[in-house]
Amino acid sequence: MSMSNGALSKIQTRQVCYAVASFCLGAWAFYKVNTISGPFFEPIIAACQNPDFSVDDFAQKTGYHSYEPKLGLGAFNLLVCLITQFLLELRETHPAGILTWGGVIVVSLPLALFNSICAGRRGGKGPVRYPTAFGLLFQLFGISVMYPMLYNPSYIFSGVRFGVPATNFRIIAATILSLPGIILTFLVFYAPTESYLWTCAAGMLGGPILVMT
Repeated sequence: MSMSNGALSKIQTRQVCYAVASFCLGAWAFYKVNTISGPFFEPIIAACQNPDFSVDDFAQKTGYHSYEPKLGLGAFNLLVCLITQFLLELRETHPAGILTWGGVIVVSLPLALFNSICAGRRGGKGPVRYPTAFGLLFQLFGISVMYPMLYNPSYIFSGVRFGVPATNFRIIAATILSLPGIILTFLVFYAPTESYLWTCAAGMLGGPILVMT
């Protein structure tokens, strides 16, 4: 029994070390992201939060692209406004913009599939069972920040084990639900930026709508 307790203690210690290391990596990523992108985002955030600018005259008064606040569902209007300007910058910075976002999509799709499947595995517990909540955090703070900072530690302590099956329905549904991100990405980089279609596609791609589908 003492050997079993010792082995269990080693496993728990290893889990704590992995979780702390992952959290620190996420914290470092948060610092670096804000250091690099902060100067770019600060004036946009100020404009998006300015009560003197209505949605109808936002573009005319600020020089930024118009956005669709309905896609923010009230609580995430700032995010939709901000991400619309960010995606416009990527669209207009060719080819670096599409390569950057393409890298994000290449990483995000398998992770989203993995998150959805792990949420349905028997024996799992804790935050890992709520992929939509994590999806919103990814949209708000970035997947490069929240995945190591919160998701990895949650997964480490979730009790999820390889070989424990998820249902076929969850696997198929998770695969199908990855398609909207691909379609919206295509629209953001190929639809005319002055169109309402592009505005909606940008707002959905970076806002709460995509992760709540």
